[in-house]
Amino acid sequence: MLSMGNCQATQVPTAEEVVVPSLPKAKDDDAEETSTQSPVISVDAESTASPSPQIAAAMLEVDAASRDETAEATHPAVNPVHLVHETRFGLLMDKFKACEIRDTSGNLTDIDMAKFFEACELYRDMLSKLGSAAGFILSDIESNLKKAQGVYEQAPGERGTFTGYLKSSSVVGVTWLLRGVQFFLTMITLMFTQATGSAGVEAYKQTLMQYHGWMLQKTVKIGMRAMPGKDGIIKSDGLVLGDVSLEQRTKLCERDAPAASAAGLVVVQWMVETMMKEGKWDAKKA
Repeated sequence: MLSMGNCQATQVPTAEEVVVPSLPKAKDDDAEETSTQSPVISVDAESTASPSPQIAAAMLEVDAASRDETAEATHPAVNPVHLVHETRFGLLMDKFKACEIRDTSGNLTDIDMAKFFEACELYRDMLSKLGSAAGFILSDIESNLKKAQGVYEQAPGERGTFTGYLKSSSVVGVTWLLRGVQFFLTMITLMFTQATGSAGVEAYKQTLMQYHGWMLQKTVKIGMRAMPGKDGIIKSDGLVLGDVSLEQRTKLCERDAPAASAAGLVVVQWMVETMMKEGKWDAKKA
């Protein structure tokens, strides 16, 4: 398992948009060829796990809402109001929606890679606030995010969109990054929408377990049981922006977490399906 360094609690920020520091960029493309295949993130992909009915429904609602927003964008409000985020989940939802490129009919047609990386950096930052139990996947996420960004930075003009990015010589980093994001977002969805013994274990079953050998499955499941539950997420420092009561923290997370995960899953699922169509989805089993 990979270890995460120290995740010290930081001072709770005010209710405003959070600026997440970017990871250092990879300097060469050679490093991209070697995957950081930790047990959690590594996924074989002849196919991906179909989302559960609840998660699929949430994704459809978010996709439909995005279509409506695209249609309404031709008639913007005269006096737009600056959005103040009360949780990092709310900010994450906006960042995932911002990376979507949709046509005039509201259909998702591509992904803005620079904005997608912004969403992933925030996702990484949020995961770092879940304590030491998340450490065994955090370093893997950082490594793959750095690799994927490095490939993008070599030719940002040509790789500014996901379809352009897929023409690069290596997509290993972004492949493993998508797998990790899919697991995390599924875990958050289950945690806040369903009564389940361990959202981490159930999310693993739905997203990654089918691609692991039985020995690896046993090891990963043990780690998943140590992941924080809903109460632990709500109490985590920095996920709720501002000094509010536990009751209010709960309400804010219950409001924003499912919407954020659904918005992210719309993006991730589209990217995975596009990679499959282009023959870019690695089918090797961990």
